[in-house]
Amino acid sequence: MRRPSCSGINNEFTLRHFAAAVTASRNALLDTMALATAASAVTAVVGVLAAYYVARTALVGRNALDFLANLPLAIPGTVVGLAFALAFNHWPLLLTGTALIIIVAFTVRSLPYSMRSGVVTLNQLHRSLDEASTSMGATSGQTLMRVLLPLLRPALLAGMIFTFTRSVTTLSAVIFVVSPHWSLVTPTILSQNGPGRCRRSCGAERDPGGARSGSDTRRSAAPGRRLARATGVRTHHA
Repeated sequence: MRRPSCSGINNEFTLRHFAAAVTASRNALLDTMALATAASAVTAVVGVLAAYYVARTALVGRNALDFLANLPLAIPGTVVGLAFALAFNHWPLLLTGTALIIIVAFTVRSLPYSMRSGVVTLNQLHRSLDEASTSMGATSGQTLMRVLLPLLRPALLAGMIFTFTRSVTTLSAVIFVVSPHWSLVTPTILSQNGPGRCRRSCGAERDPGGARSGSDTRRSAAPGRRLARATGVRTHHA
């Protein structure tokens, strides 16, 4: 038998909230995992290419690319999500309601970290590796794939893990682009918390004992008491 608690919250150990998360929110979990995995792969590829362009080439526009890639760090996620919702809401780039717009939002939010980790790692590698590969007849693409990419593997893996974690837990960047076709974990938690179903969103269970019958009954009986008081006052004046 459950013991009543003074705060109205049952803090006994239970696993049924995890079971509810796996069963009731299974679609949100699967969609979030799939989209976050796709975003981590895209971010890794784009981040490595952008890092190589910035750190290993002297082409025009690399400073501008470095600035634009790091710009999402200074922009709130809500602004980024709203900008995506407005920019891709009409032809020829109608992406609203698709999984692609969510992946792009995840990628844009996590690209600065992936690119900076690649730039830092490339700056630690001496350019003699590039020169030796070029002297052996390799192209820039072959040098990147066969010489530099194996050395970039730790930074690449770290960027993918960070992108995956950030994509799973982000809310502000996707709140305006999420659709009923693709449900995510964080908007699902927010929707559960909105109507007051906090047990599914935060795992807190109200005690069915005296705390609930006290606070909830008083809350539900308050309008009746006010109505009775108002009726009594009118009868008295009449």
